[in-house]
Amino acid sequence: SSSAAPGTTKERTVSILDNRMKLKECVRQFHCQANTLTEKVISRISMLDKPLTRIFFSLHQPNLFPYSGVFKKIVLVDMLKERLEKGDEQKNKVINLFIVIDHDFIDETWVRLAQLPSVSNSGGVLELRYPYRTSQRWQLLSELPSPSRETLDLWRKEIRRWIINSSFTDKPGLAHNFENLWQLVEDSYRTARSYSDFNSFFMSNLVNNIWGCDTLFARLSDLSTPFKDGFKFLLYKF
Repeated sequence: SSSAAPGTTKERTVSILDNRMKLKECVRQFHCQANTLTEKVISRISMLDKPLTRIFFSLHQPNLFPYSGVFKKIVLVDMLKERLEKGDEQKNKVINLFIVIDHDFIDETWVRLAQLPSVSNSGGVLELRYPYRTSQRWQLLSELPSPSRETLDLWRKEIRRWIINSSFTDKPGLAHNFENLWQLVEDSYRTARSYSDFNSFFMSNLVNNIWGCDTLFARLSDLSTPFKDGFKFLLYKF
């Protein structure tokens, strides 16, 4: 049949592929803005509109300097992707998609607070905080500005002092690693248009540019169009 009745398999397939095309543009836009549009990322983006491509996704808020648990989600899906592709005789591809939940509020603790263990600080913790006014507590992460240059320089100064005062045996090596890592922070800061972008661009820089992974990133706030049918379903049912 050249046409499909509502709800048929053919119509659903067409709808899914149409949504994937919209998703494709959202992903490409994120990586272009983050300067993480690597060859591997471009290759995976090109697979999004293939009917047999499977998409495995994880998601999280754009935390300030996220702890390892956030990255473990990405690594786990990446390992699963490689295992499935290796055992697939038809060579069907799998996309590792990480969705940034950037429509949460700044009042969420870990999106504005990062911690390092420190015997020199009260409570045994060095805290890096994104400062905000009480009146901003209900603002979306995607609508808040990146940290100020003064805040960024303060974080760098505090982490340097943390390294100097630490009990690590290889302080020069740790300091060298930190300077390399901070370059990612500066790169993310330079291109970010919001606080959410600053945090998520840092993650993408680490995952795509340093680790060389082909994980795709997208902002949840950009996905209202691909999720339109899902929103309509929820509104109708609830």
